[in-house]
Amino acid sequence: MSRVNDIYNAISVILSVFTLVISLLEGAKNYQIKAEKLHSNAVELSSLNRELEYLIVSKSQEADFIQEIGNISASYENLIKECPENHELEDYTLFMLQNRKDFNTSAFTEFYLRIKLICLNYWLYAFVLGIPPILFLLYSSC
Repeated sequence: MSRVNDIYNAISVILSVFTLVISLLEGAKNYQIKAEKLHSNAVELSSLNRELEYLIVSKSQEADFIQEIGNISASYENLIKECPENHELEDYTLFMLQNRKDFNTSAFTEFYLRIKLICLNYWLYAFVLGIPPILFLLYSSC
């Protein structure tokens, strides 16, 4: 009976440490700050896009059209450089899955990408949850 208690105590300590580590890792990612920076940059890019659309519609026949397109292109590059955050490749994959019709992806490709995203996002949690049963089986069999 004492051996089983030791196993439960060890598993409890390991799970507590893993919970603490995962909490610190998630807290250090600053999702809210990243989201605010990305949103601010997206608003500025949207404004620049509207300016470009207006320019194309209204001044496409004027002589200085190419120069103004160059200025907008330079503004775009500056906005991209000013934003320290960027979307991850997984964000693009998720967007592609959410707009599957626009990307003409097959059902197999969608399934593969969903499994890939699940593995990339949850591997650490699966690892942490898988360790206690493995430890219990190892210690109880000895």
